Amino acid sequence: MTMHNVTARDLVGLSFLVALGIVLHLVEDLLPVQFLTLFPGVKIGFANIVTVVALFRWQWQHAFLVAILRIVLGSLLGGNFLNIGFFLSLGGGLASVPVMALCRSRQLSPVAVSIPGAFVHTTGQVVIASIYLGTPAVFWYLTFLGPLAVLSGLFTGYLAGLLLRQWKRKVVMGDQ
Repeated sequence: MTMHNVTARDLVGLSFLVALGIVLHLVEDLLPVQFLTLFPGVKIGFANIVTVVALFRWQWQHAFLVAILRIVLGSLLGGNFLNIGFFLSLGGGLASVPVMALCRSRQLSPVAVSIPGAFVHTTGQVVIASIYLGTPAVFWYLTFLGPLAVLSGLFTGYLAGLLLRQWKRKVVMGDQ
């Protein structure tokens, strides 16, 4: 299937993932995760689950589209469109999808795809923060965020794997 050859079933599946990603984005914004860590702005990255699932169900371009749509629409609905949080999410998403696609092309598991994706997502966010703040000094933050990103990638990759198994059992979308 190419980007131009998307069936109605594919469109429904991709739309489901975008909607789920938006819900996860909004729910995660409500969670007091910052109280669990000493690091401001740290999130688990639940919405990234849908990008991993899209990579395993369709081509990387579809996953890229799912990531962009969930970030843009989640930010619009969450009331933070075009603020720094939006640009941090977008920078992380744009950086992580190609890396995850490369890992996926190597026939790696959802966890093994998600971990480098989470790390690169965090690195992309730090790059955006550095540009925004006009200083490379924020890169020291990666020494703390990097290990947290690996743990986040492990967790979200595991959850993506569970969702993929359910999808294969026809619980989510019927006969696909």
